[in-house]
Amino acid sequence: MLRDTMGSRAATGRQTMRPLMTEPIEILRYALSELEQTKCTEDEAHSFIYLRHILNEGITFLQQRRPRSSSRQRQLIQL
Repeated sequence: MLRDTMGSRAATGRQTMRPLMTEPIEILRYALSELEQTKCTEDEAHSFIYLRHILNEGITFLQQRRPRSSSRQRQLIQL
């Protein structure tokens, strides 16, 4: 499976990979951007749509849970 993934990845023409982020929301965004750049066959389209939907739900969930900092907290961070 991994060998097949690496083989198809080499066929995309992308030479470099971005370093992975450490924040969960950034990891989901990275996975979504990689999925969006991947070409799929007609047989795989349903799976890609399903994965994209799951990643978008995860991103939305994490954005809603992200604590909102007050303007005072933002001012302290800038100092």
